[in-house]
Amino acid sequence: DLHSFPTRRSSDLRFLHHADEQIQIMYLHIGNDILVKKEDIVGIFELDGKMTTQETKDYLRGVQKKGNLLSAGEDLPKSYVITSDNRVYFSHISVSSLMKRCDLPF
Repeated sequence: DLHSFPTRRSSDLRFLHHADEQIQIMYLHIGNDILVKKEDIVGIFELDGKMTTQETKDYLRGVQKKGNLLSAGEDLPKSYVITSDNRVYFSHISVSSLMKRCDLPF
């Protein structure tokens, strides 16, 4: 069985631990209690209506039509996360904050 460990406050990553093995899978908390496997993240992008290209808007509409557009909160989204299973998550957390939580340069 997998058991959840408490959130690490400094990076807001969550770990799972298998009882028999030392397996750790890192998750990124993107808001509203939604966790995404770090290894499944394809990209984290800024969502700014003024800067968003027509291609991006068309892509997001297509994802929404397929039912794969999810929101990690009710606040106005600042970013979106694309995962390897073709899902897109809107997040109210900025790109720079999400990247810091992933320990990635921005």
